[in-house]
Amino acid sequence: MRARRGTVRSWSTIVGLVGPEDVKALQTRVHDYQAALQVSVDRLAQAGTPLPLDGSKWSIQAWGDLAGRCSYFETESTNAANPFAYLYAGSAYERGRQLIIELDAWRDELAARKAPMVPAPVEVPHSDLGIAGGLGFALAAVVAILALREMRS
Repeated sequence: MRARRGTVRSWSTIVGLVGPEDVKALQTRVHDYQAALQVSVDRLAQAGTPLPLDGSKWSIQAWGDLAGRCSYFETESTNAANPFAYLYAGSAYERGRQLIIELDAWRDELAARKAPMVPAPVEVPHSDLGIAGGLGFALAAVVAILALREMRS
């Protein structure tokens, strides 16, 4: 049996901070990717080879769990009027990227099972700089240092 090659993901880079708009765009990509894979899962079942019901890594229960987490990610608030949306955009974006990686693994598994209509991987930009991730912690450190200096005076 020949070893199968999984989806190789290379992230393109976003220059600047990740904001609510970036998270909203990623939510749309997660939704579309999961929906396309759902069609493939459904067609696999219609072809008479459904996912197993044994609770294993590639079972229908595991797929349902991932679909639920994708749905939860899609409902996270990205309202630009909410200041917390900017603060948590970096971590929300990272959660979305992790979902894409999990969906890629399912895509590879479905392709290995010769499921019909397996979609191509989606392109997702990479970003290491969210307000909470990079800039937020640096700002908190500066505020803490200034507060300590003020307390000593």
